[in-house]
Amino acid sequence: MQINQFLNPLEEQYTAVEDEVEEDDEMVEPLPFISSTRALQALYDLRLYEEQQNDANQASLHSRACQERDILRRKVLNTQQSDIRGYFR
Repeated sequence: MQINQFLNPLEEQYTAVEDEVEEDDEMVEPLPFISSTRALQALYDLRLYEEQQNDANQASLHSRACQERDILRRKVLNTQQSDIRGYFR
């Protein structure tokens, strides 16, 4: 084995294309935060759409109702009690 093969083995050589792929992976934008109000509105729209269909799927409607309850429950649990005097400031 020659010294050049030892210092620069073929398995460790790469091309510029591999670098571009890695850079693209790093440029992924984070997903936006979805508020509970926005999520509830989206579920309401989906439920309304399903109800308007001739062959409405009752299991789907039930599932969306459960999701709405879960989001409302989380929304209530995450609200903080505040002092009424803060409203008048």
